[in-house]
Amino acid sequence: MKKIFLAVFAAILMLVSCNDKGRQNGAQGEVEVSFDSLGNVMGDTVVYADSFVGKFFKFRYALLVEMPVGSDDIHDSIVKWVADEYDPEHLYKGDRTRLDSLFLVRAEHMKKEVKDTDDEFGSDGSENPGFGDGIDSTLVVKIWENREFVTYGYSCDYFFPGAAHGSYVFYAATFNKHDGSRVKTEDMFTDNAKLLSYIKRGLMEYFEARSIEELYDNLQLSDTKDVPLPQHGLWIEDGKVVFQYQQYEIACYAAGLPGGSIDLKLISPDMVTPWFKDNFCPWLNDASSANKIPN
Repeated sequence: MKKIFLAVFAAILMLVSCNDKGRQNGAQGEVEVSFDSLGNVMGDTVVYADSFVGKFFKFRYALLVEMPVGSDDIHDSIVKWVADEYDPEHLYKGDRTRLDSLFLVRAEHMKKEVKDTDDEFGSDGSENPGFGDGIDSTLVVKIWENREFVTYGYSCDYFFPGAAHGSYVFYAATFNKHDGSRVKTEDMFTDNAKLLSYIKRGLMEYFEARSIEELYDNLQLSDTKDVPLPQHGLWIEDGKVVFQYQQYEIACYAAGLPGGSIDLKLISPDMVTPWFKDNFCPWLNDASSANKIPN
């Protein structure tokens, strides 16, 4: 999945690069491509791109969103989720479903920060530090769906000129197509202790740890005695629940994005909600479910 996101990031940056001359004054462009990726929720892909060209370096911004087309409930819910993730400080005070306006406000805010840094380097007569270009590219696309639910992935690649390294985030959210509501962890699981035991098993596989002690040797848990639930929650893909930790969330930068998945066939019936059983694990409703797990 990460390879797909990075490939699209490259296309986004190429788009911004090709349009630098037209965007140096803050112009914003939109490209729409209609397609049906999985045959259920139609999507229009919108791309917003801008750049800042200073004396010492250049900064590129891009936001690509596969927009859901369907009922107002599912459309508005997903778009507002994108808006809250992209603009957590609520710099944009208008309609949260207007991603074009939101992008412009956030881009202007970022350009001001970059300009201040650019001006600071020039104030003492210093020469070009040769930091190279910076990027802030965000991609939101549908990664899974069935008749009742759809999951969208959110990915951002960021690098500020002069930094030691960039940052990369990836997580996702699952939405109910009927009412647009987001499926949260508490909608799925009733026992966080058992849930964390499954997550730890997945982390042991991620870190190739042979014991729980070896797993903890790979983690950095300064603010907690135990592994916390992922800050961005869990989501659903085909036959599994997926969890993902971000950089520095439970481990060092070099550890990447620790994560894994929980196979629905292996979930214990006493750790999930009745709603989750009905919608994703109906075999768990049977008293003899141990003999009825699907192949």
